[in-house]
Amino acid sequence: TLQPDWRSVDNEDRLEQIGEGDWGHLDHPGKNGVLMALLSLMWWRDIATSKTLTDWYHAAKDLAWTIWQMSLANGRYVPFIAEWYPTSS
Repeated sequence: TLQPDWRSVDNEDRLEQIGEGDWGHLDHPGKNGVLMALLSLMWWRDIATSKTLTDWYHAAKDLAWTIWQMSLANGRYVPFIAEWYPTSS
């Protein structure tokens, strides 16, 4: 699994955007990195239906949170995500 062990899910089995831990195993640039997750979300959005759009939204929001957390952990700053998560640490 790509998810770190310390990530938790809510009562709807969706990843919660809370917690702290090591993002190191996800911070690997290249063709199989975070870019592939983003591309998969783009493909999913193109075929999403009214029944799957909410799940897509939560997955996209979680990927944005993950990128934000990884950028903070590495001392980087991602301005467009900072607007969504201004108080995250």
